[in-house]
Amino acid sequence: MSALHVPDPPTGEEECGMLGFATAAPGIGGKLRADAGDFVVVEQGAPPPLVEGGPVTAVRLRVRNWETNRLVHQLAKRLHVSARRVRFSGVKDKRAVTTQLLTVEAPVEQVRGVRMPDVEVLEAWPTAAHVSLGDHASNAFEIAVTRLEVPDEEARARIAAVMAELDAVGGSPNFYGVQRFGVTRPISHVVGRHLVRGDPEAACWAYLTQVGPREAEDAATARRALAETRDARAALRDLPLKLGHERTMLDHLLHHPDDPVGALARLPFNLQLMFVHAYQGLLFNLVLSERLRRGLPLDRPVEGDILVALGPGGAAGQARPVPVTASNLAKAALQVERGRALVTGLVPGTAAPVAGGEMGEVEAHVLERERLSPGDFRIPHLPELSSEGLRRELLLVGVRSATGVADGRASFSFALPKGCYATTVMREIMKSPIMSY
Repeated sequence: MSALHVPDPPTGEEECGMLGFATAAPGIGGKLRADAGDFVVVEQGAPPPLVEGGPVTAVRLRVRNWETNRLVHQLAKRLHVSARRVRFSGVKDKRAVTTQLLTVEAPVEQVRGVRMPDVEVLEAWPTAAHVSLGDHASNAFEIAVTRLEVPDEEARARIAAVMAELDAVGGSPNFYGVQRFGVTRPISHVVGRHLVRGDPEAACWAYLTQVGPREAEDAATARRALAETRDARAALRDLPLKLGHERTMLDHLLHHPDDPVGALARLPFNLQLMFVHAYQGLLFNLVLSERLRRGLPLDRPVEGDILVALGPGGAAGQARPVPVTASNLAKAALQVERGRALVTGLVPGTAAPVAGGEMGEVEAHVLERERLSPGDFRIPHLPELSSEGLRRELLLVGVRSATGVADGRASFSFALPKGCYATTVMREIMKSPIMSY
């Protein structure tokens, strides 16, 4: 039976819609990513085919401590091409060692010869077309948790207890992880909320001025001053040079002070898109939290649910979602039990179907509390950010981690479908404050 176990004291994840845990067993505490090498990610999936003389170069990179948008910008700079001529399949965490695939409109030999700090070119080959977001199937993780709050023997016992509870639930709740919202500065969903509500000015200034809990004092001081004065020229003088996105926006506002839409449009498109996606992630997390609170199962359907077929790599397919009714409930339950279909929750948008029954009440309640309708996800100021939404699987199933604990360090190894977050598995095991991830 599923349930929502609310932590006391709160972990801070409530800001991201994760209102509790699916397990009651105590966690091991600890810290993720004390070192980038503690969080290793490898994209998995069929790569683009070799096409001799193809106009695009596919390149597999191993990078350390690189945020994806910054990696793309710097790679484009080294290759003397526009950043729009560099594409990637997955957005990866900065504080990690990641192996990922990109495509570049540049000659193969030029790409192979790229030299950047903490970037290793593993292979490069010509192909016919760019990759797109989500083209990979899954991600493999090698994760270490350090600074455990209990001795090794107790940590092993706690991990076993959490895993047993997750098995009883049917898997791990598929929350969007804290990275979706911003770890150093959880702001993406706030900006997205303003965009969806039709207020690009508030979105612009929230991104520029909201201070994050992990920010350096020089950045925090400059943001607070900008919030008071809205003086773009002074902020360009005071903001640290490393805040390149903010400086790009401020440069636009310096010359076009009444054009917040233009300032937002100066950001990398993937970052703009992430604002809306983060807000959608918050809403989904609230839906999933409420389903847990009501004790509705995650591993089997109830009347009113919507199922989707299991897609490649274990992700939810979006074609032909199936509503669960009284007449097909038994058949739907069998499909889920056999691993052919998944129970889903709403990631709202202009076209995503809303559940019926009690799950429909849950989804409607979340939308009503945010004063939203599906049409709000059509964004006239930045129409390319409009989103149809989707149905997302409620549960991560079949996650079997190789686990070891020694000398105050717990190690985990598992794979997840694309779009799913290792931190949502680890949070059940650790139960640490939000800044530990």
